[in-house]
Amino acid sequence: AYVKDGGDPRLLLLSRAEEYASMGWIDARQASELSRILVSSLRRNGADAGDDDGYEGDPLYARAKLFLDTVRRKRESVVTTGGGSGRSRGNSMNPERGGSEDRFLGTPAASVTGGSRSTRAPIITAAAMTPSLFPPGREILLPEVASGGLSDAMLRDLFVETCFFARLGFLQPPSCLSCAYREATVEDRGRPRSKDEEDYERRKREQCSHPVVWRRDATVLLHPEKLGDSALVVATCRAVGAWMRGEERGGLLWNRVTKKLVKA
Repeated sequence: AYVKDGGDPRLLLLSRAEEYASMGWIDARQASELSRILVSSLRRNGADAGDDDGYEGDPLYARAKLFLDTVRRKRESVVTTGGGSGRSRGNSMNPERGGSEDRFLGTPAASVTGGSRSTRAPIITAAAMTPSLFPPGREILLPEVASGGLSDAMLRDLFVETCFFARLGFLQPPSCLSCAYREATVEDRGRPRSKDEEDYERRKREQCSHPVVWRRDATVLLHPEKLGDSALVVATCRAVGAWMRGEERGGLLWNRVTKKLVKA
């Protein structure tokens, strides 16, 4: 991992989601949906948990925790009764389609109970909540410039998204979380994509202006207290995609050998 997360409970849930996905207990779609829920929880109640009853009273946090706890209980039950050993086969250990657990992550506005309260909790993407930071024609900003348009909540969201990709083993985020989720749901259909679908996804990625944090030097660890460091850049999702393809954006290229952003 390339991020020090500081132990926020929602980041710990992200770690559990990544572990369960690697073991085959949940699929890529569910792991992506969990990350979206937890980002929304951070937006509602910050890491300090000083508002109201904090993250523990947030139905989005409760939603993600309930799902992961249910997955764990189902797995432990199977192991106890001799129905499985260690790693699951395929998706056999995923919550059944149509079961109550799957509805938590399969329905954008599933009913969620948090403590004694019940609410409808729509999943809001960070892309939909983040206003455009980039002036016309600009795709790359240094953090000290971008910070003028970034609230603390937005910075926190970007850090959580970066943590999510780090836990999946990415050296740099390959896209924003919304594009990654959309890609995962397309792949989860279990059939090859048509040319029209591929063209549509390509156009969506090429138009996405959601901010993504990259390190100028990918061998240097990130820290939540140092997101304004000049060693970072804030780029649009489409610019990041271009770097991944070996193209120049904002006068910079991604050098895969040195793992650095260099001047074109």
